[in-house]
Amino acid sequence: MNKLEGHYTPTILQTAIGEPLRSEQRTNEFLPRVLSRLDMLVIFIAIVLFIPNASIVQATQGAGGTTYLYWVIGIVTFLVPGAVVAGQLYRLMPTDGAIYVWSHRALGPLWGFFAGFCAWFPGVLVMLATSDIILSLIQGIGTQIYGNQANWLTAPWQQGIIVLSIVLFAGVFSILPLRRIMKIARWVILLYGIGIFMVGMAGVIWLLRGHSPQVSLTRGTLGLGGQNIVLYGVIILALLGIEVPLNMGAETKQSNAARLFLRWGPLIILLAYLLATFGVMVVVPPGSAGLEYSTLLAVKMVFGLPASVLSGLIFMSFFVIATVVYNVAFARILFVSALDHRLPPNLARVNRYAAPHRAITTQIVIVGLIAILTYFIAPVLYNVNASNLSTDIYNTSQATTTVI
Repeated sequence: MNKLEGHYTPTILQTAIGEPLRSEQRTNEFLPRVLSRLDMLVIFIAIVLFIPNASIVQATQGAGGTTYLYWVIGIVTFLVPGAVVAGQLYRLMPTDGAIYVWSHRALGPLWGFFAGFCAWFPGVLVMLATSDIILSLIQGIGTQIYGNQANWLTAPWQQGIIVLSIVLFAGVFSILPLRRIMKIARWVILLYGIGIFMVGMAGVIWLLRGHSPQVSLTRGTLGLGGQNIVLYGVIILALLGIEVPLNMGAETKQSNAARLFLRWGPLIILLAYLLATFGVMVVVPPGSAGLEYSTLLAVKMVFGLPASVLSGLIFMSFFVIATVVYNVAFARILFVSALDHRLPPNLARVNRYAAPHRAITTQIVIVGLIAILTYFIAPVLYNVNASNLSTDIYNTSQATTTVI
């Protein structure tokens, strides 16, 4: 081991396939090992479990009760194989950067850098999407309290200020010590789980009170029809991100820290999505089920307005911390690329909290510029529907993420 290697102990495969990257050798000289098994599970949930995906029923009403089966099919055919593959690659190459490093070692530097970019850029877009979800939840709470005449944040510039404020707050929060971030994230994820459980229980109580489900629990068809293909595709979108926690694989305290989320994460995600989908499908009328805050409608119709507002605040806190987690996790790809001199080396600098603040700040600037273009410049140049702007931006960013 040469003087550059520091804490680096190569696996058998890493030794066999040639010279290691500088990032494989030097990551732990900059970034300490602070992540536990529970932290990795928390990161996984923050990356994958987006409660607005329960509104999938709006776009796929023809599936009916078959929607639940398709959640299972999506988990079995996509998330579980992804966990197996990512787990095996992490066992052989436990480094920060995940796809970037794995692709470099398997296919060479060109494809490694290309794969790294394709893994990184969706993270930037999703940071914008999480901010849009918070905006939609705020508007949804206003609508539930005051009705359709609430008109909260209807002007694009008002929406832009909210989104930029969330992005900037997440940026400041992201450069704090990782250990402190994860302590807060654990509590937020716990509250998030309680909020999702309330949505599912809303469906149960609705039925126990003698109401009929808004969408039949038995009606539905399997097959390769257009509706079912859309359903399966949106479910796959909802399950993207199994490898993202491994962007921070070299910062774990135990060598098997990823085992908990790789083994139990898919089951947790399945149960959460089934609960949320059940609550929305049973309680919320089909005309409102596609709204990003449809889960809040389910809670309101069963438990009342105060519980709905509380659920909204919980969900908003989750998406704030999810924005932070995305920022932190995807900044690692920029960090390791800079260590390998494939990006400006300044991006590999860390602050006194051992956070790669240059990489984090770069991402915040990019997201901020996209938000300024979207909310301040585009409405001046084009005729946009301000009432649906946040939803349109969310759908566009998610679609772009899926393609990349």
